[in-house]
Amino acid sequence: MEKALVKVLKSALTQLQQARDMPGSLVVDGTLIPTWNWQSLGIINFSCKHKCAGFNHQIICTLDGKFLAITDPVRGARYDVYAYRFHQLEIFLDEYALAYKGYIGSGLLIPTKRKALVR
Repeated sequence: MEKALVKVLKSALTQLQQARDMPGSLVVDGTLIPTWNWQSLGIINFSCKHKCAGFNHQIICTLDGKFLAITDPVRGARYDVYAYRFHQLEIFLDEYALAYKGYIGSGLLIPTKRKALVR
């Protein structure tokens, strides 16, 4: 099974390297893949944000939604920016890659945060 995955994903790495050289932007985002055996590792895999246990995967795609890469799992109790740095995705992404506010400090393009409302 693992050999088949390596064979299939080998072309994805080539596509990712080619996509980086093309004009335009790439999108990176994290997703939590839930696991049902949450008691085996306890709180290590528990994501308070999602209120379930699981593993964080970083996904890279083009703006039109073409899937390019997915990272190995990181324990669910970690933020997306931690997983981004852990997998050294800055090697594949340039300063024009898009991400959301969870990637502040990563050097990626992120939306502007609105100012806190004064009450």
